[in-house]
Amino acid sequence: MSVHEAPSYEELKRRLDLAESSIRAIRSGQVDAIIGEGQTLLVRLLQTEKRAAHVKNILLAVRRVHQVIIRKNDQDQLIQKVCNTLTDTLGYCSACISLLDESEKNVISTISSGFDK
Repeated sequence: MSVHEAPSYEELKRRLDLAESSIRAIRSGQVDAIIGEGQTLLVRLLQTEKRAAHVKNILLAVRRVHQVIIRKNDQDQLIQKVCNTLTDTLGYCSACISLLDESEKNVISTISSGFDK
C-alpha cells in the first residue's frame, strides 16, 4: 500500500483488532506499554482508544454505505444517502459527489451534504 492510497477494509479491520488487543492486554495487566511509542502509558492508551474509535467509525460508514447501495434503486437517492452517511458518521463537514457524462466529460449531476452548515 502506498503512502497516498487509502487502506482497505481488511487493513482497517486488522488495525482495529490490533488496537483492541493492545487495550485488552494493558487493562488486564499483561503489559504496561505499547511497544514503539515514546510516551506515557496513559497517553498511549488514549491514542489507541482514539484510533480504535476512528476505525470503528470508518467501518460503520462502510457498512452503512453498503446497506444504502443494496436498498436504494434511485441513483440520486443513493448518492444523497452516501453523502449524508459520510457527513453524519465520519464527522466530515461536507461531502460532494459529481457524476460525469463519459462521452463529453461534462458534469451531469452534483449531490452534496453538509454545505448548508
